[in-house]
Amino acid sequence: MEQLALKLNKKTFFSQYWQKNPLYAQEAFAVTLPLFDKKFFLEKIVFEELLPSRLVLNEKELLEDDIMPSTLKDLHSSKTPYTLLVNDLDKLLEEEELKGLFDFFDDNIPSWRFDDLMISYSSKGGSVGAHTDHYDVFLLQLSGTKEWQIETTPRSLNDEEIKEGLDLKILKKFKADETHQLSKGDLLYLPAHLPHYGVATSDDSITLSIGFRSPKLEDVIALYTDLLLNEKEQELNSFNYLDKKSDNNNLAQQAASYQKIISNLVKEENDLFTRVHGRLITSHLRPINHIVRLAYHYNESNDKLYFFVNGSEFTFPQAGKKMLSFIEKLCEKKCLYQDDFVDLIKKEKKFAPIVTFLTEESP
Repeated sequence: MEQLALKLNKKTFFSQYWQKNPLYAQEAFAVTLPLFDKKFFLEKIVFEELLPSRLVLNEKELLEDDIMPSTLKDLHSSKTPYTLLVNDLDKLLEEEELKGLFDFFDDNIPSWRFDDLMISYSSKGGSVGAHTDHYDVFLLQLSGTKEWQIETTPRSLNDEEIKEGLDLKILKKFKADETHQLSKGDLLYLPAHLPHYGVATSDDSITLSIGFRSPKLEDVIALYTDLLLNEKEQELNSFNYLDKKSDNNNLAQQAASYQKIISNLVKEENDLFTRVHGRLITSHLRPINHIVRLAYHYNESNDKLYFFVNGSEFTFPQAGKKMLSFIEKLCEKKCLYQDDFVDLIKKEKKFAPIVTFLTEESP
């Protein structure tokens, strides 16, 4: 079976480029999967709506429920550049087809950072405009050609001014430091927050985007606060927030009382930040039906095991070494499909809630 596999030097890439510098590499991969064939992509995925497609025209995004062959034919006739975007391509790939991809990232990038596979299909001149991504991305040219202009300095969030009145988040200002022409088999890696601007320089330009994300700090704070409030509700309601010795008119003294109480609560909950992290890194930005995201945390002092599956937390008090070893091995798998995962755990009664959760989660 054909595999999607990268031909980069692992050691060089992760020491010199990963989350540091952009990389342009010629003939970086070779793959001939039916999924990436133009005819299959258009006729099966887009026109038969196996996955939702988005049509981008003139830097505006149109959500098309029914993109027909006539739609693209009319655009070709009017010479209007367009781009089709399709997410969640991993839903249509077999485990073995993805194995080569996951093998490259093995031991270097945790599997929970994998976001999704996205394809963009463009006519000549098609583009989604200059933008930044808040995640690391690999851009693989599957067919045709595309020109990429990039800035080599990451933008801070405060420096990402966006054009108004557009559906897409297009940068107001963009000045390229480098320009690369990608042909079939070429790759461009971009660290997060690096501005880039791709324009198809041929018809039938197909680019595969592989994204790797990490939780946003605001999500960490929001979930931590929710968990703290839910789990410490009685304790919080019983507090006398104001110190008897404090001056009721002194706001600084009152605020210090709140700060002291919150600090003590945070210190008491040693596992809470870890649990928040476990929930966030295994959650899906979009519902994905195949690959499960797994992580675990083991508190040796009380033999409590927290197992995180697709954003949900399952707790096993007095887990024991046997269960810990079993879950460790599950979490080591880089590409574990849901059906295979359920087969591995369904015989153990303790895992029944997880099986139920996954069954209810599936569309």
